[in-house]
Amino acid sequence: MRNLARVVMVGFTLVVVGCGDGTGGIIGTGGTGGTAGIDAAGVSFSNSVAPILISNCASCHSGVGLILPGSMNLSTPNGAFDAIVVVNSLECTFTPTKRVNSGAPGQSYIVDKITGQIPSGCSPATLMPLGREPLSSTDIATISTWISEGAPNN
Repeated sequence: MRNLARVVMVGFTLVVVGCGDGTGGIIGTGGTGGTAGIDAAGVSFSNSVAPILISNCASCHSGVGLILPGSMNLSTPNGAFDAIVVVNSLECTFTPTKRVNSGAPGQSYIVDKITGQIPSGCSPATLMPLGREPLSSTDIATISTWISEGAPNN
């Protein structure tokens, strides 16, 4: 049931991203260009996804310091890409779960974490970013679309 809810959530997010308002923008954005970094060429990791991760996640996930030392380094575009794409989450010990499963946002742990749909067997079951406002639906759609496009390092 949880997988179905996640697929529906991701599917809804992708549908929302694809809804144009006739002006080149996304419905509900005032027609001023829509979601940053999503265009006919697809979502750019370095221009769209990495800035979301850096601004919302790198304060804890820097790979150094007292907060989560040695964990994912999301403080640079290259570090973020290497830490999440086709890498198993350390939080899901019983069933290997990719942080980003290229082409499959519904099977990507990062989407679980930013939507709060944590699979059983993964711990801690905490919505990310921890102690901050959840990501906007636009940011979630950007990440989900990038993953569905194969999670390219572009």
